[in-house]
Amino acid sequence: MDVDIPTEEMEWLLKSVVAKMRDDASLEAVRETVKALNLDTSVIPLSSCNVLLVFKEASKRDEFLKHPGEFMDIVCSEFNS
Repeated sequence: MDVDIPTEEMEWLLKSVVAKMRDDASLEAVRETVKALNLDTSVIPLSSCNVLLVFKEASKRDEFLKHPGEFMDIVCSEFNS
């Protein structure tokens, strides 16, 4: 199937990360951690164990992926971009 999707409608993908939550984490814990770490991102639930993190800029997403630090230690075990 060939689908034409305008580039501007796909830009959010370049600023997004799918995060797998740790077994002991909750959606609320992810949101609280994002706030506590002052991450400029939206948290969107995808399933009971995955969330979508949408950053304001692709560069912020890239920076986060290089050094997830405390976020990974506290609430997530894996990231996919």
